[in-house]
Amino acid sequence: MSWAVDYHSPRTAALGGSGRAGPLLNDAIMLNPSFGSFLPVYSISANYSLFNGPSFGTASGPAVNSGRVYNASIQDGRTEFLQAGASFTQREDAAFVHVGLSKAFLKRYSGGLTSKIMRNNQTGAVDVDLVFSATGVFADWLQVALVADNLIQQPATQNYGLYREFTLGTKFNAMGIVLAYFDPFAAPSLPINAGGLGYAAGLEFVFFKDFFLRVGNFYNAQVPFQGIRGSGAGLGLGWVAPRISLDYGFQRVFGPRQAFAHTFGTTVYF
Repeated sequence: MSWAVDYHSPRTAALGGSGRAGPLLNDAIMLNPSFGSFLPVYSISANYSLFNGPSFGTASGPAVNSGRVYNASIQDGRTEFLQAGASFTQREDAAFVHVGLSKAFLKRYSGGLTSKIMRNNQTGAVDVDLVFSATGVFADWLQVALVADNLIQQPATQNYGLYREFTLGTKFNAMGIVLAYFDPFAAPSLPINAGGLGYAAGLEFVFFKDFFLRVGNFYNAQVPFQGIRGSGAGLGLGWVAPRISLDYGFQRVFGPRQAFAHTFGTTVYF
């Protein structure tokens, strides 16, 4: 299994796995914990995914070719001293608990740390790792984030594809009408032809200030519901009201093994 990006929300899936420099609400817990400092709300989120693809084997045993993924999270971005969030994900192969902390400095810069606990559903083995991130809001049109995932990279967990990975996330805002994301990454422990270099990219089109159309593309990126690195595309919709958001994302994997996933989610914030 590959556990560098452990879950894709509807928005993340639609954007091809990109969005680290500008995650929406509870997505920050997974993608970039430091961004929680720029989300001054309390928010509760619930997501559901349905996926289908071919059967194949992994280093930790046979992978599931179809199934469901459940995710629930809560985030507190309003506490002044320190912002925090927690997430639980139940996949077919493993269960995950993420706890993230963040702190802003000089209003436009922040740092964050997430601890994650993973339990393999087949063996019962429990592993722990860390994610560090930093975000800078350099201008109204430019945000940049650096995310270091799987910092511990224990020898035992490398059998599951849990390799250290560094991602440079970027977000470009074109007058609030089009938001562009580009997240190149490197996994130094992997050769280039095994997914050591790749990217996720996406576009978010804003209509009437509350309706979003999203498209994305990814290459050699993590596909959480398959537990492998792959290439493909995403598409989705979102609606953000004053106290609730509704989102849908479709993800299609073209290789190395074809598969698809539908993801639905809602977030209540106040």
